Amino acid sequence: MGQRLVKDFMVTAVVTLFPEDRIERAVATLLEHQVGGAPVVDAQGRLVGLLSDRDLLVRQGRIHVPTIFTIFSEHGRGFPPPSLEAFVTALHKALGTTVGEVMDPNPPTCTEEETAEDVATRMLDHDASRLPVVRDGILVGIVARGDLLRLLGAG
Repeated sequence: MGQRLVKDFMVTAVVTLFPEDRIERAVATLLEHQVGGAPVVDAQGRLVGLLSDRDLLVRQGRIHVPTIFTIFSEHGRGFPPPSLEAFVTALHKALGTTVGEVMDPNPPTCTEEETAEDVATRMLDHDASRLPVVRDGILVGIVARGDLLRLLGAG
């Protein structure tokens, strides 16, 4: 598995969302396609973020002190927040109504020329379930944990 290149096993028919999509539409899209997340692109296909089921669950949680602690601990920030801006950003994400408000605007990514080993390591390092594949900032595919498992199974 280790030396196989991403271009040889990535999925190119990628379910995508737009930043202005409403949360309800995003949920319906993820459910329809049975995926736990999707890259967010602009009109030119440039990757601008990643929406995951985790982002949507944070949004659905009640905003109370334990949720606020969780928001900051999940992002390695701790509590109290390092700044009022960090607090407002996390709170806005929890209350957001569009994909752009709740997505991760800086998801880890990979390129077509990286190896399966590189991708597996990045997924573990970032606790990521999927990595958008980009070429010059444009989304060209996606690699999920299941894709790596299939490589392992193929031996």
